[in-house]
Amino acid sequence: SYIGGFAQNYYLYRNEFGQFIPVVWDLNESFGKFARTGNGNLNSNTAKQQMDPLLQINDTDYPLLQKLLNVPSYQKKYIAHCKTMLEEAFANNAYYETGLQLQELIDTDVQADNNKFFTYANFLTNLDSDVTGGGGGPGGGTIGIANLMNARTSYLLGLSQFTATAPSYADIKTSDNPIVGETVTISANIANATSAYIGYRTDQYAPFIKVEMTDMGNGLFSANVPVDASLTHYYIYSENDNAGMFSPQRAEHEFHSFTATSSNPPLGDIVINEFMASNDVTQADQDGEFDDWIELYNNSSADIDLSGYFLSDDPEDLMKWEFPAATVIGANDYLMIWADSDEDQEGLHAGFKLSAAAESVVLVNANGEIIDEVSYADQSTDVSYGRFPNGIGDFQLMNPTFDAENDGGAVGVGDVLENSKLTLYPNPTKAGFWISYEDLTSAQLNITDINGRQILNQNITTKTWVDTQNWITGLYIVRVNDSIGKILAR
Repeated sequence: SYIGGFAQNYYLYRNEFGQFIPVVWDLNESFGKFARTGNGNLNSNTAKQQMDPLLQINDTDYPLLQKLLNVPSYQKKYIAHCKTMLEEAFANNAYYETGLQLQELIDTDVQADNNKFFTYANFLTNLDSDVTGGGGGPGGGTIGIANLMNARTSYLLGLSQFTATAPSYADIKTSDNPIVGETVTISANIANATSAYIGYRTDQYAPFIKVEMTDMGNGLFSANVPVDASLTHYYIYSENDNAGMFSPQRAEHEFHSFTATSSNPPLGDIVINEFMASNDVTQADQDGEFDDWIELYNNSSADIDLSGYFLSDDPEDLMKWEFPAATVIGANDYLMIWADSDEDQEGLHAGFKLSAAAESVVLVNANGEIIDEVSYADQSTDVSYGRFPNGIGDFQLMNPTFDAENDGGAVGVGDVLENSKLTLYPNPTKAGFWISYEDLTSAQLNITDINGRQILNQNITTKTWVDTQNWITGLYIVRVNDSIGKILAR
């Protein structure tokens, strides 16, 4: 690492946002094997277990560390992250359980390796016990990983920097209904804090912009953040004289988020045109699987490249599935995406499935802006939800028109008169329709025309197909026990 005896292997690169990012070069034998600090060696187990967490802080030969960690706020942030790592991986013994799993995973290969630096017996014992000799690095003894980390965890968590009372968070929230182009108020109750700021961004790879929070009294801190896009990531950092704390604790690698809507969201060139959240018999994919599907439509007269666009079923995670590069939707054409969490299959297969109960479908452009979004509830099997008129209308339950123009054939789900147990689809129908009835044990089906003439009367115990090819065009009344619906045959 930068503070060790092999600092020549510490690499940084500068990204497109001007940030310096470390490149991890090598992590082998890193648990106490390489004991050179750059200005001395850790010659005993105790020296390794009790290495100063601020090693080299006053050494001018390490200006990057010296300059940063002598800034009190940066030092508190560093200690806060170290404490999180200790609590999440070491104090709870999670690292040891991981070590056992890794040991079991590679056991056979270690035995078969004729060029290993240590013996197989060393491999079996070093998770707990010290090993003498062996190794391809600096040589010497190798402390047992648990021997090192259990004592080191106790040592670090006992230091004043780690035991100092840090701020704590409660009731983090944003103001209702954020709107793009306006501001949102983010507030939190933060105990034991003297100052706090919010870091926010609208690009998932960009640095976070920091906004100081105002101390409103009684532990309440608040700040106004500009809403520049439909999705905003944010975290909070607060501190007192002795310690700092992030929320979430792994910030900036983890963060809170909120979504915003346009003040007057117009339909764009590309829209979510139709989808099906429960596909039983309507349409199979190229492998014969009846999966959920989403249909996009291009209202414009030009082809549009969807490279960098995203689809999601979660407004809190807008970048859930990215369209493959060079995905193009043709002018006035349709594009079908299977929502089946099976991205290895041929074609467009999103990394999520739709829920028939209640969810959203969200289309996001390459700038992170919501292009189209629809929320829904209680979808019926083999009934789609789509726009009518095609590409521009409101959503309604309809007779599926997979990869084709929505023809306005509304299904009979909305025509159930007495309760919602009965589903009829497709509706209108040309060749026939399915009857689905909840809690089927033994149900009486009765169908009459609009004049009351009986067309069909029978018991049904499963989802039933009714052939209508010989029926006269018109409206028919369908009764199953206490449920009534209407079906249009044409």
